[in-house]
Amino acid sequence: MVNALPGSAAPASTTPAPIELHVSILSPGKPVDAAYVALLPPWRPWSQPLAETIARNGQTTFRVSPGVYRVIAATADGNFLKDRSYFFAESRDVSVTLPPAVTFNGTVRDSDGHSVPHATVSAVDARVDAPLGQLSEMARAFIGNQWQTTTAADGTWSLALPAGEKSALSAEAAGYATAWHEHDSASNVAFTLKRGAQLVLHVDRPDPHMVVTLVAAEAPIVTTIPAGWQSQYWARVARAPSLTWANLPAGDYSIYAQPVDPKTFTAASLLTTVTLAADAKREVSVALPSMTNDKISSSALYLNGSTGDELDGLKVTDASGAPVRHAFEETSGGVLLHIAAPAERGPFVGTTANDLVGSATDATPMDAHTMEGVVVDLARGGMQIRSSDGSVAIPRAGVLAFHDCKGSAGIDVPVSVAKDGTIRFDAPANCAGLVARFTPFGPLTLARSLPTAQTTWLGEFTLFQSGKAAIHVTDDEGHAIADATVDVRAKSTAAYADERPLAHGATGPDGWVYIGDLPAHRMLAMSATTPDGTSATVERRVLPGAETTIDPLRIDRPATLVVRAELDASFRERFPQSAIRLLVLDPDGDAGSHDQRREPFSASGPVTFHGLHSGDWRITALISTGKNVQPVVGKSIHLDPAETKHLDVVLEPYVFTGRVTLNGKPIRGNLDIRGVQLTDTVPSVPTDANGEFQVILPRLDRYLVDMRTFEPARYLWVGALSFENPAQPVNVVLPAGSIHVDVRRGDSPAAGAIVTASQLADTNLGMEKQDTVEVATDERGDADIANLAAGMWTVTATDAEHGLAAASEVRVGASSAEVHLRLSDTRSLRGTLRDVTGVPVAGAIVTCVSPGAIASMSSATTADDGTFELEASTSAGESLCSVASSSGAQAYRLRAGQNADLSLPADSAELIVSHVPNVNRLMTFWLLSTDGRLLNATRYLRGDARSAALVIPQVAADTWKVMRVASLQDWVTLTSGLLEPIAEVTLHAGERKQIELRGGDTEPKREKENSR
Repeated sequence: MVNALPGSAAPASTTPAPIELHVSILSPGKPVDAAYVALLPPWRPWSQPLAETIARNGQTTFRVSPGVYRVIAATADGNFLKDRSYFFAESRDVSVTLPPAVTFNGTVRDSDGHSVPHATVSAVDARVDAPLGQLSEMARAFIGNQWQTTTAADGTWSLALPAGEKSALSAEAAGYATAWHEHDSASNVAFTLKRGAQLVLHVDRPDPHMVVTLVAAEAPIVTTIPAGWQSQYWARVARAPSLTWANLPAGDYSIYAQPVDPKTFTAASLLTTVTLAADAKREVSVALPSMTNDKISSSALYLNGSTGDELDGLKVTDASGAPVRHAFEETSGGVLLHIAAPAERGPFVGTTANDLVGSATDATPMDAHTMEGVVVDLARGGMQIRSSDGSVAIPRAGVLAFHDCKGSAGIDVPVSVAKDGTIRFDAPANCAGLVARFTPFGPLTLARSLPTAQTTWLGEFTLFQSGKAAIHVTDDEGHAIADATVDVRAKSTAAYADERPLAHGATGPDGWVYIGDLPAHRMLAMSATTPDGTSATVERRVLPGAETTIDPLRIDRPATLVVRAELDASFRERFPQSAIRLLVLDPDGDAGSHDQRREPFSASGPVTFHGLHSGDWRITALISTGKNVQPVVGKSIHLDPAETKHLDVVLEPYVFTGRVTLNGKPIRGNLDIRGVQLTDTVPSVPTDANGEFQVILPRLDRYLVDMRTFEPARYLWVGALSFENPAQPVNVVLPAGSIHVDVRRGDSPAAGAIVTASQLADTNLGMEKQDTVEVATDERGDADIANLAAGMWTVTATDAEHGLAAASEVRVGASSAEVHLRLSDTRSLRGTLRDVTGVPVAGAIVTCVSPGAIASMSSATTADDGTFELEASTSAGESLCSVASSSGAQAYRLRAGQNADLSLPADSAELIVSHVPNVNRLMTFWLLSTDGRLLNATRYLRGDARSAALVIPQVAADTWKVMRVASLQDWVTLTSGLLEPIAEVTLHAGERKQIELRGGDTEPKREKENSR
């Protein structure tokens, strides 16, 4: 649905030009003589493709509108593929390679162990009556017979089925109840059949528009067919006067009838109930419910990834608040919510006890009657409005436009206003903010996020009559600019208000545009953009009921910059394989601006940047030196309106040389140099046998340096060094502090104890255990640790044989530091991890954090029998531990010395935190529960600094705070419970929740898709 903003015309309804998709079906190792091919939009059921055909020689062409389609293909021998969804914007060739079928084998026996010959073993999809299952009539006729077989005299069977398709198998034979087996991959399946009953249902009339189905009572029927499958597997279209079920378990059944087409909005009717006895046949006569022939004008919302079960009890209303009938239909990508009203009566809003369903106002129509919908957490709100002018009555209706919600940029909620100005409403939770519109008043913008499952009172507000603006858009010479887009935004610290226009319009041939319904007394940013992309902005206030004139809103004519770039000759001589790859143009002083331009470099001619606004720009080049690609900052340049300027740039990368020494001796290894800007990319630099290195840097600055030595293998933190004069070699002196450790067991020296020294360093880019050194004590209980960086170190001593440990902190400086440790008390954390069924879980990561002045962290991996053991600080008391595995994630409190029996969560949810801010290799992420338990989520981090997300497939259902540790101070604050979260989320069992974070902000931006 596209909603026109005030001051703009409603967009014209246009049908996009069709595209041609040339589809080729391939099968490894053999040609394809004929193939079933279909295109399926995600909002259609599996059995109702938009287009399908039998392609001779595996080739066909579809002519369809641009959009998202899933390609389905099958060959006559049973090879089958439901391909992933593609977005097709233009005509193209599509090749689909079918995987070979996988062979299943098995047996069918009765409950006494005797073989059952002539039993039918089928893929369930082939047994469900079309169009009630996964296959269309055409697909079922083409491949359905290939997906079933009969057993031999000894009860054995073999069946080739599609690879990678999670489905189910059923076995049926005369006199027996259906047996069921769900499968993921090829296996040997043994079916056991129990004696069954037969039901013949005589209906008063054949009706191909009516479906009849059975639902088993919970008791006393014992059937292997899952409850969720029964109504579909036993469904029959009433095409004949009698319907037969020959393989039912004995017991009680309810018989229902309902129209096949959900758009009749007719609920299922209970025809009768029946009791079936084993080895008996029952015949029952019923009358089908009458069908109305009246056409219902309807629309639909496609709910991506949803299921009908999660929307149990949904109540839908239209824009006037009137209730609307609705029906669900499962699709290939989610659920289609049919609504018994035309789209003009929207926006539609539905609520359950926990969820709100709304139409996505920023989405374009998918087809003639389908719009994009979204399911979000339900919140409730209230507010009160009054008029600043008593002569203007408070309206009785309005619309609340929620912005940056889960799964959609916008959801509109109609509201009614009581006579006293009170408004109470259902709303989507956790949106970035809302704009309330009550004509003839100006819009009210609120930077509020409504929490889930709570009622939030937003306050009392005074509404002013809306203002108007007459805007004249010209170029720098005063010429009118036609067809310029003008957006009006409310100036605010709230990101949503700055990004989303309150109103927009387009200039006419004279360059004028008139925009109404603007909020009075607010500072408004009015931006005009020409068809070629250049823009300008002015800021104004409008008065209630008045028109403000802006003449002119001047857009400078675009400038052009032509750049010829080359590398400095001396640099090319030193690096003959070097080359320029890319030129980047940024507004000067605004790195990372949305106005950034990037053009590939060509040595054969200049690079031209078109459509630039006037002002200062800065050029940066990406160069390669044969092994690496690095940025080199070029010069700045000023552009005037309509100017075409030619610029010749000679790039002189900064090349530094230096030497790494330890105690005056050269050191071989890899030098890591990191800029304080995260955009700096400096590869590791090797040092040679003389400790010498050479590095190319993007700019003159101070850089953070550490060293990974080869002999011995160490990781040494150096700190910030100056790289500001390429003519002066950089002398990197590795740290040379030391610690003498004296370890005693009671009053005796502790010989053979393991001493570990670890340092945590704050690098400004994040926290990391920068260096860890491990040695053993001699017969006197002494140990010396050399070549340590200055700063605080944590020294621990362990005696595993006697279960003893000790720890202390010491500051290392120029002179040797001394530490005296007395071993005491075991600090072992041990236990067994099991899944919800009690089976031991192997390969899970157990992480424990032991609080202290600086908390210590240790981890272990569970063994094959689910056991684990790791160390905790002696002074810790309780340690905060968590497990992370593919089977689930949960947090616990453990005490040293106990043998804990841990289990994975029985109630879990999937959590995705996308757009995780400022990710680098030094950062860690944690989930904190309301009772202070801590779960290490770093293992679930996916992506890089540009696009990163936490993807936790099964985390315990709970309320969690998402914490980011980016420095040593963060680490200390985390374990003290004072670190501010970057998000907070409540997870319910079985839920799939996604929250999206803005760059470096701490507010959740958007939640996508809620439920499995």
